Amino acid sequence: MAEERSKAVDNNSSVAVSETCLTAVQEVYKEKLERMKRTLDELRSSQKVVETAVEECKVDMEWQSHLEQLVKRMDLLPAYIAKSQDIAKDMKGLRLRMDRAKSR
Repeated sequence: MAEERSKAVDNNSSVAVSETCLTAVQEVYKEKLERMKRTLDELRSSQKVVETAVEECKVDMEWQSHLEQLVKRMDLLPAYIAKSQDIAKDMKGLRLRMDRAKSR
């Protein structure tokens, strides 16, 4: 019985020592763990900022594409204006001919 009590005391002592060691280790690494948690939070926050910036860049690229298409169409505008002026001249000529034909 004395031997069993000795083993129980040894077990209790080793548990107490383990808990003390664990507490000491936790105290040593607590600061580092907290710093790592803060760093992780900062990284998550930065990730959100980067994701938002990427989305904004995608929108900007879309607008850039639309603007480039618009510029291409604007380059064609003088040709369209010239064509419409030619059509207007032809229409004017046709009207004059119709008016002359009516007068006869």
